[in-house]
Amino acid sequence: MDLQNIEKINFSIAANVAVGLAGLVVPGFLLIFVYDSQLFIQLDFWKLFVLSVSACLPTFLVPYGLSALMHRVIAHDRPGVVKLWGTPVDWYIRHAYGNAINMYTLVLGIWFFDLEVSGIVGMIVGCSIFNALMEGAHLWRFNKSPDALFSVWLLFDSKPSDSENK
Repeated sequence: MDLQNIEKINFSIAANVAVGLAGLVVPGFLLIFVYDSQLFIQLDFWKLFVLSVSACLPTFLVPYGLSALMHRVIAHDRPGVVKLWGTPVDWYIRHAYGNAINMYTLVLGIWFFDLEVSGIVGMIVGCSIFNALMEGAHLWRFNKSPDALFSVWLLFDSKPSDSENK
């Protein structure tokens, strides 16, 4: 790795990669290790990577898809405030962060209760439903007061300008 070019790394890209790893990859590795440590040791890295992402992706994609759908609805019904809903990057960061919390909790539950495959699948489905409900609550808060919600990291002003409100 070329360490001389490390200062050229964009903070936003690094943050997105870190959140993606923390929310979509690492919990899957931990899930596989807690469930079957021998399988974790036997699989090569790329098989383990694909398996871990496939375990974490459903709990991320359900609310992310809902965010995209709700964006379309808000854009149609209230075009003046659609910018306040955020961008796909905002949704990605919000859902990856939420997914990390849910998946680490799920792994802790698997370890604590020593669950079998059916229990793991049930918990993943439960996390997906919980994430969808949280996205619905986010939409409810947004509809109640769009100005109260901002971009995830507050890196940019997501409020529409006065010319956009007219």
